[in-house]
Amino acid sequence: MAIQDVLTKQLEFDRALLTQLRAGGDNASVVHRVEHHFLAGERDPLVKLSEYARSLLFEPSDTSQHEHEASRYWVVDLVSRIRLDDGRISCETALMKFLAIGYRVDYDGWGTYLEKG
Repeated sequence: MAIQDVLTKQLEFDRALLTQLRAGGDNASVVHRVEHHFLAGERDPLVKLSEYARSLLFEPSDTSQHEHEASRYWVVDLVSRIRLDDGRISCETALMKFLAIGYRVDYDGWGTYLEKG
């Protein structure tokens, strides 16, 4: 799949999630804790991704191992704190897609909590 198609699909996901948040009463102008989720079959690429992400001012979580249906995999979150009303989330998700390609890991999207304040 061409990178343009990958980004288009991700941006559609972003818009859908933002719509769901708004429907739930979210205040997009409030700073949100956004967690970008990554996974890989091995720990090392996620550790390297985390180290680089620090230089981009993202806060990596601890890398941890999980198991699902007898498959083991590693996960890490890259955390930012941003407002969701200024388009920055789309810039961040595009960056995350490129980082995933560069570090040969999977980007599993982002999540946040509803902020009504």
